[in-house]
Amino acid sequence: MADKYEFLSDGWFVALAEVAQRLLDAEGTNSRAPFAYAEVFTNAPLSSRNGAIAGYVLTIADGKVKVRPGVQDNEAVDCTVSMDYAAGLDSLRLKSSPELGEFSRQAAAAGKLQMTGSLEATPLPMGALHDAMVDRTMLAERH
Repeated sequence: MADKYEFLSDGWFVALAEVAQRLLDAEGTNSRAPFAYAEVFTNAPLSSRNGAIAGYVLTIADGKVKVRPGVQDNEAVDCTVSMDYAAGLDSLRLKSSPELGEFSRQAAAAGKLQMTGSLEATPLPMGALHDAMVDRTMLAERH
């Protein structure tokens, strides 16, 4: 069983990079295409890292994945997903499914989720990445 890490902790970012690299390597054909993706978490109870917004930037260049904690204003990426921190945590309770799709639609309708740019050019299977991180994220039980 793979280790689990607290959401947005240093260990979580390392796990994200490892999982993304493994998935990219498995994709093969288009895995060298450059792509940059950011996730931003609003209302996060986290301290900023060097003035950066809570979240991360995942870049792919020459078949290598890098994950950098924190997002700067006006980050140059192909796609940015902005999500309320609580909604981000809740999304990690659901694997890819119609239920996750409905959760995302409701979060977007409530203004808790928005995407700018496009995932169309990503060489990563983003659903598989999400599902793998569900398994690698330690979440508190809901009461």
